[in-house]
Amino acid sequence: MKDDFDFYSEEFQANPGPTFSRMLDACPFHHSEKWGWYSVFRYADVQRIVEDNATYSAKFGPGVDYAPADRPGVLVSADPPLHTIQRRAIVQAFNSRTIRAMEPGLRAFVNELIDGFIDQGRCDLIQDVAVPVPLWIICNFLGVPYTENGERFRRWVEVMAASVFSQNKPEVQLKGRDAAMEIAAFFAPILQKKMEQVAAGEDPGDNLLGMMAKADVDGTKLTLEEMLGFAQFLLVAGSGTTTNLIGNTLALLHDYPSELARLRGEPALINSTIEESLRFM
Repeated sequence: MKDDFDFYSEEFQANPGPTFSRMLDACPFHHSEKWGWYSVFRYADVQRIVEDNATYSAKFGPGVDYAPADRPGVLVSADPPLHTIQRRAIVQAFNSRTIRAMEPGLRAFVNELIDGFIDQGRCDLIQDVAVPVPLWIICNFLGVPYTENGERFRRWVEVMAASVFSQNKPEVQLKGRDAAMEIAAFFAPILQKKMEQVAAGEDPGDNLLGMMAKADVDGTKLTLEEMLGFAQFLLVAGSGTTTNLIGNTLALLHDYPSELARLRGEPALINSTIEESLRFM
């Protein structure tokens, strides 16, 4: 099909905008003959699909590879009412008070990272800053020490992210499954202990794992498998997307020096700068 496109190509990944514009005109509701998946480009169509859970299901995704239909979905791969239960169970962990409480520790961590390379006069922005920062935040959300677990989490994230864009290569998919099993083996005993604390009438804590263990939404509690799925989802998707945001934002500021100068003169613009970077990319 002449209007097909390669999601995996370096050209598309580096600059998807021209492809989006072309597909809006040529085939806004597109089925790839080569890969088998569908791409939807019009806002109205996307909105209709998101709201029509009877016709369109999230349980086979997200991503360009289909997920097993019998595996419990987590948030973006769960349909209502399961999605609603999960969202209500974990939303308390993402409140502004909890996030603000992290700021002093995060500032200290970033300063520590900078101290590690400032004398060299250069750094690898992604490896030295954009990767460890979201992992530090996620460790704090989950209530596990970054110092002890940061490197192993980084390895798992890299393997899992590679499997998403593997074009179904068996060796990469196998490494991804192994990483998923290691993540489950790491979090399972922690979650089981917290579930036991809840059963004994004890407080498992206010970190995300503790909140999931004690969550009760209209008489429904999350299963261990659902909690393990969310821990993996947060670790992989949360860190990878934030790493990309940091890298993309700095790349845009490099490409538009006038905007960088404006931001330096008005630091209060940082929030709108991040929002615009998200939209731009």
